[in-house]
Amino acid sequence: MRQLESRNSFLEEQCSQIESEKRYLENQKIKYEREIRKLQSELDRMKTSPLIIGTVIDVIKNDRIIVRSSNGPQFLVNVSQYIDEKNCCRGQRLP
Repeated sequence: MRQLESRNSFLEEQCSQIESEKRYLENQKIKYEREIRKLQSELDRMKTSPLIIGTVIDVIKNDRIIVRSSNGPQFLVNVSQYIDEKNCCRGQRLP
């Protein structure tokens, strides 16, 4: 009888651990599905053609650059998180 009780106790603990792991994995799955949707959205956005092409005129501190747009005017803008800062050098063309 004692063996059955200890076996039952062991199986209950094991079941509890497995259920906890299942909840964790389900949460991870939801997290990864969100990440997939975010990355898919970003990929779709990057596939679209840019509205304006700009040329970097000057690089300023704090992730800011001066850009001349394809239709003439110059703008002081923040560097987008989607653009590698290494690509932001004078004369570089950016979408």
